Amino acid sequence: MAKADSAYQFGMWDSIDAFIDEGQEGLYYDLQGNRTNTQTFNAGQSEYDIVNLRDNSSWYEVDTSLPLEGQVNLRTMTRYVNQSAIDEFRRIAENITQKIDLGGVLEKDRLKASEDPSGIFSFGLASPSLYRVVEWYVIELDILVDGSFVEGIDMPNNRKNFYTYVDGKQYNVRRQQKGTFDMLKNNPNAQLIEASADMFATKPSTYVSPTGETFRLKFATKAKKIYLVRPKKGGAPQYIDLFIIAGGLADLNSEGMMAKITPVLMLANQLEQAGVKTRIYGLRAYTVGRNDAFFSWVAKEYGAPVDAQQVAIVTGDPRFFRWSMWQNTEGIMKKRFQSSNTGYGATIYGGTSLSEGFLRYKNYLMQEKQKGLLKTKVADKALFITGGLSSPSNTMSGNEQAIEEEFYRISDIAELALAEKPDKAIRRIVQRERGRGINDFTIKNRLIRSMNEAFLTVPQSQSRYFNPPEEAKKMFEREEKIINQINQILP
Repeated sequence: MAKADSAYQFGMWDSIDAFIDEGQEGLYYDLQGNRTNTQTFNAGQSEYDIVNLRDNSSWYEVDTSLPLEGQVNLRTMTRYVNQSAIDEFRRIAENITQKIDLGGVLEKDRLKASEDPSGIFSFGLASPSLYRVVEWYVIELDILVDGSFVEGIDMPNNRKNFYTYVDGKQYNVRRQQKGTFDMLKNNPNAQLIEASADMFATKPSTYVSPTGETFRLKFATKAKKIYLVRPKKGGAPQYIDLFIIAGGLADLNSEGMMAKITPVLMLANQLEQAGVKTRIYGLRAYTVGRNDAFFSWVAKEYGAPVDAQQVAIVTGDPRFFRWSMWQNTEGIMKKRFQSSNTGYGATIYGGTSLSEGFLRYKNYLMQEKQKGLLKTKVADKALFITGGLSSPSNTMSGNEQAIEEEFYRISDIAELALAEKPDKAIRRIVQRERGRGINDFTIKNRLIRSMNEAFLTVPQSQSRYFNPPEEAKKMFEREEKIINQINQILP
């Protein structure tokens, strides 16, 4: 049975700063709607004081050797709390996107080779002339030397022995990939490997230090046009809004939270590179008392690059989620709803609670847009899409398969909702899924279920957050058209 409108508490903000500003202001209000001179917390001050922060430092993931208040101040956060998770995000994203072939608005045969580095890096274009840049390392002296003064002696099995002279004395030299010296000095987990005959390197090839400095092995290519860009065309630009459920359950750490948001970051990046302007929102969706609350804030604007650090901070960093987000959500509850609800509760990851609540929330957002209070450029509610892992584990590697599945799910929804002629995208999706060993019955059911959810409507008789009859009619017709094509291709 669907919840009554009174059970929902909705809100939206065009920036995370606006969300925090209203939350801090709201903490001055009492439950009668009067502003006081003191901030008070329904959860009890202990939930947000320094003693609690210090006693639960591993849960908040703060460093007790450093000042604590500054670590939970969102306005000073520039890097996600777990840089290893960011590295893993990049690895997984690169691994998955190298093997995808998205159809519709994203299909690669519409992308052209270019020297523009803002495009998609094409390993296929770069790889024929890709090579490792060399540095020369004197093991005995622990120094790098100029390769101009290094000589080589041919050895058996096509190997070589390299040497140089320092202060008149001969030393053996190791030929290694540029960046290896710094990686071994700065990454305690780096392993030296022989990447090819007489060429050494490290594994992993990239490392971000606790101070934020990035170290990586250097590659180069003789090819110039190694990026894929979408040619500019006439016509109206396309827009899409992606929503990430912010935070996670009590036993989820920062690595699990990063895994949860990874599919959405990947899709946003692909959409932007394909010319589809994309917004990302953090969405606080949770049950508290008898209410389901849906509060969202913009984490990435249309046309802006996908900054994984910044989006991750305002959607999944435990320093933000378990401190600032809870605290300011509580303030908003007090000011807007005269509610004693706390800022924490049971996160809504998926299922009926999410589908029913987000359906009404989409209609609420459009009502706010019509009032001039929301600056979304999306006109089609099917292009409001929620994504992310519903049951992540606490390691990025353990979530890799789930990340791939969720990425395909939400990218397929975006493809089909954006496409004027979806049959081509459907055929490509079917071909891809068959190649992954998925049977036709499963493919068909998933696509139809996704379209049912994307085009679901609320009758006027059931809610004030309803779909107008003419809009509902058009959405039903679009859904029926796409499902008919799915049935034709997968009878």
